[in-house]
Amino acid sequence: MGHLLVASLSLSPPPPSLSQLSGRRLMAFLLNKASILSHLRSNPEQRTEGSICVPRREFHVEPGPREKALLAEDPSLKRFKSHKKNVWRLKRLGDVLTIVVVAGCCYEIYVKAVMREEARKQASGSA
Repeated sequence: MGHLLVASLSLSPPPPSLSQLSGRRLMAFLLNKASILSHLRSNPEQRTEGSICVPRREFHVEPGPREKALLAEDPSLKRFKSHKKNVWRLKRLGDVLTIVVVAGCCYEIYVKAVMREEARKQASGSA
């Protein structure tokens, strides 16, 4: 298999070195490389049908009978469906508790900052 890979790689000509190119040929070579790179970086919406890269989303293969059988609903797993809802509720409760704890910490920091500022004002006013 390694020999096939080496043979397929040797079929394409090596790119010329920059020292071998002269004036106009160098400019044409660099512009060609830049246009290919900009084409590859362009958005998929901007690409035309004749473009080099075709997005994967354009190809759709209908699933075969085995895939359809695997994706079909299994009646033996029906009793575990409620498990998903309980997990979702538990995650939601965890999210709410996290928000409450973060809000409480922010409030405590705010209260301490306000009390420290009041203490500074009283100290500077009485001094």
